[in-house]
Amino acid sequence: MPRISHGTSISLETVRANTAAIEALNTALESPIALATPRRLTQFGYLFPDLQAEEHLLPPGAETIANLKRLGASMRDTTPTDGRNSRIPAAYTYLGQFIDHDITLEAISDTFLALDDPTVLSAEQVLQRIENQRTASLDLDSLYEPQAQFDGERMRLGTVSVVGKPVPGKDAHNDLPRSGRDALDPRFDRFALIGDARNDENLNIAQLHLAFLRAHNEIVSAGHNWDQARRILRQLYQWLVVNDFLVRIAGQDIVDRVKGGNQVFDPDASDFFMPLEFSVGVYRFGHSMVRAAYEFNKYLNSTSGAFLPGSLEQLFTYTALSGELGDFDTLPEYCVIEWENFVNPLINPTRRIDTRLVEPLYHLRDLIGHELPGFMASLATRNLLRGYKLRLPTGQAVAAQLNMPALDADDLLAVIMANAQRAGLSAAEQTTLSTAGFETRTPLWFYVLAEAEIQENGMQLGQVGGTLVAEVLIGLVRRSADSIFNLGPDWNPSHLRRAMQRPMNPNYHLMAFLRLAGVHS
Repeated sequence: MPRISHGTSISLETVRANTAAIEALNTALESPIALATPRRLTQFGYLFPDLQAEEHLLPPGAETIANLKRLGASMRDTTPTDGRNSRIPAAYTYLGQFIDHDITLEAISDTFLALDDPTVLSAEQVLQRIENQRTASLDLDSLYEPQAQFDGERMRLGTVSVVGKPVPGKDAHNDLPRSGRDALDPRFDRFALIGDARNDENLNIAQLHLAFLRAHNEIVSAGHNWDQARRILRQLYQWLVVNDFLVRIAGQDIVDRVKGGNQVFDPDASDFFMPLEFSVGVYRFGHSMVRAAYEFNKYLNSTSGAFLPGSLEQLFTYTALSGELGDFDTLPEYCVIEWENFVNPLINPTRRIDTRLVEPLYHLRDLIGHELPGFMASLATRNLLRGYKLRLPTGQAVAAQLNMPALDADDLLAVIMANAQRAGLSAAEQTTLSTAGFETRTPLWFYVLAEAEIQENGMQLGQVGGTLVAEVLIGLVRRSADSIFNLGPDWNPSHLRRAMQRPMNPNYHLMAFLRLAGVHS
């Protein structure tokens, strides 16, 4: 399977051709069981189809494209050490990314228009040209899908490269399983043999994926077979998403309200879909939480400089998808994450959820290390243009649909112009941006970030963003075959005490999960 870089969509035509080939192979074998199961695609859809009218969208045309590029250029966090941090530990940035990879993988038609093409497709055309290559029900298919590697009931782990600098307390089984070197095709060189190649995009997400592999094995060690371990791990994962991640991101009040019953996103089995407003807009809030540097461990330490700087660039260097593993066959032992640092907000807090992204996210690179050309190097600009191309309604339209008051236009304009000045946009660009109308027709992604900044000082999502994230993620948990909501209103992980042969905290959180996996002391 070729590797996939962040933000790059796979071809829908390729997916359909491969699915047809698998089906044909199964038919030709005349076997009572399928050799392989074709990937089941989930349709994308609009959560608010009534907002597809022109007055609820950004104005169409080249002028909007140009203004979105200006807005994206203004969203630079130029002072990443200024203390504008949240109370959320940095580990939750990458748990959020892990969740995203578990529920969405865009497969886009080769006939889809370029991001900066001002042509506006109809809603029907958008939905015909994009599909989701994930089951989207928080069932860990990103962990268990082919090409995940198994040893009997257990998940296969990789071993680190020994170079004489082990991180204290870490064993050798702290890398993902990998293929060998491939000098002819860098896409296949040392790539991770896991259910979703994107989880080898950066060191933190790769190490978190490894923690899930190890957690599965720990559950097997408690006396369970593969199916039982998968079910228990799914339930622990769903508990973390609802009662830990969402509480930190959206707040307890919103989570409790949605747990009582979904009001916005509650599709039945015959009409199950992944909302574009969520996947392309609202859920990309995590990009603003990324830090420019982290305290990784005693070697990759961003302040001591004992071995290598723990910069965001290092985060991408020591993977096969984005870097070359520092030219080692496997992850060098000095790169193993000390999760103790990442669940402690005093050591590695996230940046606040606001309208600024750290500078390295404006210098995105391709698989061979070259910076992408023009606006494609800017994650902020790509997010804004993608929302326009996929016809996301404005933040004001969504707020009205939720019966929530829209953000004050003057407050929004103040945020936009403060960013433009900090980012060093020219006076002419600032003037153009000030008259673009984004304070009254705001791109949904930017609106959710600005709402968090204005309503919550960046400490968590605001009302619109928090409600939509909770509605969709809790709605997806309800759709899972192993849903914790099917276990009764009083279920919590302490009910697994006998199954796990150990005490389980009823207020189970990410730190406890990492301890189960043996990657946290």
